Amino acid sequence: MEYNSENRICQNCKNSFVIEPEDFGFYEKMGVPAPSLCPDCRFKRRAIGRNETTLYTDRKCAKCGKSIVSMYNPELSYIVYCYDCYRSDSWDPRDYAMDYNESKPFFEQLGELFKKVPKMTTYITTGLGPNVNSEYTNTAGGNKNCYMVFNSGLNENVMYSRGVINSKDSLDLYFSNNIELGYELINTHKASRIIWSRNSPACLDSAFMLNCSGCTSCFGCVNLRNKSYHFFNQLLSKEEYKERVDKIMGSYSEMEKFRKEFETFSLKFPRRENNNLKTVNCVGDYITEGKNLFNCFEVAEAENCKNMFATKKIKDSYDVLGHGLRSELLLECNGVGISSRIIGSSNIENGNNLEYCCFLTPNNKYCFGCNSLRNAEYCILNKQYTKEEYEKLREKIIAELKSKNLYGLFMPNLKTGPDPRSYQRYRGQYH
Repeated sequence: MEYNSENRICQNCKNSFVIEPEDFGFYEKMGVPAPSLCPDCRFKRRAIGRNETTLYTDRKCAKCGKSIVSMYNPELSYIVYCYDCYRSDSWDPRDYAMDYNESKPFFEQLGELFKKVPKMTTYITTGLGPNVNSEYTNTAGGNKNCYMVFNSGLNENVMYSRGVINSKDSLDLYFSNNIELGYELINTHKASRIIWSRNSPACLDSAFMLNCSGCTSCFGCVNLRNKSYHFFNQLLSKEEYKERVDKIMGSYSEMEKFRKEFETFSLKFPRRENNNLKTVNCVGDYITEGKNLFNCFEVAEAENCKNMFATKKIKDSYDVLGHGLRSELLLECNGVGISSRIIGSSNIENGNNLEYCCFLTPNNKYCFGCNSLRNAEYCILNKQYTKEEYEKLREKIIAELKSKNLYGLFMPNLKTGPDPRSYQRYRGQYH
């Protein structure tokens, strides 16, 4: 079917937005109507319940009683389990199953289910493996000896970082992958022994770098490619370079003095129109190795996506916040990875054909409005059905949501999220 661009008025903010022909094609593939909300309002719905970086220590596991670090405020009356208890067979999420009540809105029933099902203290992305000695992490997996690390995975000895993959022995990284011995880096990848740098991939033994690439032993440089022994963009002998660097490194006062000098020096050079690296047909910022991306930010190794924030290795998806690793056909998702064809869901891994579900890991498929299930199939509101019963009831619920222009959008705020102020944490980054 051939589509034309269509202007619409957002039902929430009343601003106009455009749905392009390729958007209609994607929504048709996902089996949902085109959205009634603009991209910004859709983003707010996804972000409002995502507490990624605020952790609490005043909780105890409701099952074993041990002290836990949690993303849930202890003032909230949720049942919260430690990771081991949550993953154990000592409880069954199906014990909280509900029958769908046609006389009540579906999302109201979903909120009731989410409130009573026990919650995992922090979200560990199990598809990347367990965290080891890394209690103070969230939306993270496969980390070892990490502290205050968020939306990250497969790191070792990393602290105070976000959006980091495959890095070790580093501090204060933001949206940086494959880093070793790094400090104070932004959008820097595949680099080692590098500090105080931004947008500078594949650099070694360097400091105070801006928009450089492939440099070794450079200090205070801007816009260089494949250079060595440069200081303030000037080539020096190896001996002279070492002498000048040694006067600065190791002294806090000299480092601070040089940092200010470098900020002034960097203003002399032209800046790129964005901070993207190795991209083709991309609109957004901080995109690395992307192709055919629109309105995407902090996205790495992605293809054919729109309206993404803080995702990696994802393709053929729209409106996703966080994770995304090795996933496709995601729509309106928050923290979903290693999955396919997921709609309106949060914190899912190893899932297939799931809609309006939360904390389903691992190996779930064909579930609608479920919470915390494992290895489940054909469930609605955590209740087991036959395939025929599931398909019939699913169509009935979808009809209700379509009548309210809700099907295909992220679930509304069910007042079950860890912190309803979470959107403010993302607002400055996204805009």
